[in-house]
Amino acid sequence: MSDEGVKKTKSGYKGRYLYCFTLSDNAIPELEIAGVPVPNSQGVTRVYSIIVGRVAAVTSDSPITRYSINRTNLLSHEKVVEHVMNTVKGPVLPVKFGTVANSEKELVETLLTNRETELAELLESFKQHVEVGIKALWQRERIFAELAALPEIQSIRARLGESQQDKIELGQTVERALNDLRERDAQLILARLEPLAREVKLNAITLDMLVLNASFLVDNEKETAFDEAVNALDDELGGRLTLKYAGPLPPYNFVHFNLGL
Repeated sequence: MSDEGVKKTKSGYKGRYLYCFTLSDNAIPELEIAGVPVPNSQGVTRVYSIIVGRVAAVTSDSPITRYSINRTNLLSHEKVVEHVMNTVKGPVLPVKFGTVANSEKELVETLLTNRETELAELLESFKQHVEVGIKALWQRERIFAELAALPEIQSIRARLGESQQDKIELGQTVERALNDLRERDAQLILARLEPLAREVKLNAITLDMLVLNASFLVDNEKETAFDEAVNALDDELGGRLTLKYAGPLPPYNFVHFNLGL
């Protein structure tokens, strides 16, 4: 491809920051949203689509640089991807934050031309699907009251003294009991929600009161049933668990695609 086939832009930046891919039928040439701020620039980042065949890349002009992983940049990236999803009403393949092609020519040749079929088929596979994130957190006072009432905990407390070793043994027993409760409660939630999803991804447990951190890929036709199942669980478990619902989202946790940039 000659340089003549590459669009010249007013920014002067050679690189192209990537947000996501869509099908060209759904593409929007110019998006009414600001992109990730360019480092050391005061201007508003213009977001637009580059279309080749069946696939469009949502991009913005960028220096060839590493973007700082901070709240402003991450939110700007996510807002663009979610704006695209809500605007085009079609499948979206999110791209990892901070991905920059060295030039528009590289983006067009390496991805949009050479891998058009692969990208289009992947986009088609996510048609009519959204991601939903569910986090379940225990009510701290309630769960520790449950733990204290367990016979094995009461038995250990009755026979142990105040030595450091006794305290360690009690702590280890409480931790095992907490993990058992977490597994039981997580499986209860998954048993209700997993049948309504095409795929489920279990994410890391990063807090002691976090029971479940999962992402669900849900067919649009099952989204209402999924929401109703979440509401039913919330009513049933509300005294001891808080359910946090995020979505509908682009399939962040279900796109496995190596861009090779």
